[in-house]
Amino acid sequence: MRGRLADSLVTFTPISKDGNLFYYNIKQNLIILNGELTFNGKEYNLNEFTVSSDSGRGVWPLKSGWVWRMQMEKPLKETL
Repeated sequence: MRGRLADSLVTFTPISKDGNLFYYNIKQNLIILNGELTFNGKEYNLNEFTVSSDSGRGVWPLKSGWVWRMQMEKPLKETL
């Protein structure tokens, strides 16, 4: 598979004043892939297939909440 990388959003969020609690995140939305994928014995054509990547790490308090939303405007032709 080959793809065009989209712009990235990188955040570092301190959660505590002493720096012991934090969250680091990188998001890449609207990555366009071209190629083929075989999954469970079925082959999928991924020409102009839109994906996203979201990864992060950090140290959170034991009790915390999470809010995240992402929207892609290009409709998918098929669900894997």
